Amino acid sequence: VTATPFDRVNIYHIFINKTNGFTKMERYNLDPDSLFVNDYHETSPRTTVSPTSKPPVTTECFTLNFTTNNLIYRPQMSNPKSKLFSSTQAVYAKLLGQILSTSKIGPDFINCRLSTLRPVNQGENTGIDIVCCYRKNAKAPPFDRVNIYHKFVNETNGFTKMERYNLDPNSLFVNDYHEESPQTTVSPTSKPPVATECFTVNFTATNLSYRPQMANPTSKIFSLTQGVFCKLLGQILKTSKIGSDFINCSLSTLRPVNQGENTGIDSVCCYRKNATVPPFDRVNIYHKFINETNGFTKMERYNLDPNSLFVNDYHEESPQTTVSPTSKPPVATECFTLN
Repeated sequence: VTATPFDRVNIYHIFINKTNGFTKMERYNLDPDSLFVNDYHETSPRTTVSPTSKPPVTTECFTLNFTTNNLIYRPQMSNPKSKLFSSTQAVYAKLLGQILSTSKIGPDFINCRLSTLRPVNQGENTGIDIVCCYRKNAKAPPFDRVNIYHKFVNETNGFTKMERYNLDPNSLFVNDYHEESPQTTVSPTSKPPVATECFTVNFTATNLSYRPQMANPTSKIFSLTQGVFCKLLGQILKTSKIGSDFINCSLSTLRPVNQGENTGIDSVCCYRKNATVPPFDRVNIYHKFINETNGFTKMERYNLDPNSLFVNDYHEESPQTTVSPTSKPPVATECFTLN
């Protein structure tokens, strides 16, 4: 009879304090805005919280296009899953990486990946379309494609030789930048028929714990993670505005979020873009991801941080300030005792 009334506020806060802000209960991820104790609820103070997994630096990518004269094109090269495509990628990624590692972007260089291999001169030569990425912080100057162009020219004897490969000196393009060879009457011999445009996609998977091996792009776990997420991202992008021209996605980095409890995923996706296509619409692609993942909360078996998505640095705050709690039961349950 002398007991104090049930203190629902106190019990509410016990749950909050024991579950890291009502986000985790052992192996279960919780919606922090879903807790009610006897109909008592406090809105999560997310209006002042910035995105939880914005990468500390952005990933910027650029395209390289050129032709190898002594590499004969084979039909298998059109398939990114073929052994021939993979082996060609490994060779050129290494060669280009060696040059870029000593360039202006060297300390921040991440990797290069093939987007397409294409026949040139009826297949006697092979055109190489590659995407290279580097980390860029907010204070870094804009990407200097002219400087990188000259770096390649200077390191390859006028862009004629890269180890055992003979290069077409009039075929190099860096982000569509090209200088005519001194042969003034010769037009570029291997300009790709369409440009390759790439964009970055950054987000966090909340039920994927970060492991140290994920820092190594050559590790098995990095490769496996890349295979999974590139497939998932590709499935969404293939039904988007750029779907018919979509090439592929690749991971640039995996990073620890929340002391390694979650994993941040930085990926680069590319598509073919001809001269008449409108500029890349990052807002449209952002909303495409939101709509295909239940508000960017779920991608197959992966739980996503809904406030972590960036498409080419475009981000919208989750509309949690005006949204009522997501899982308030439709009716309350009241109990009484029978003695």
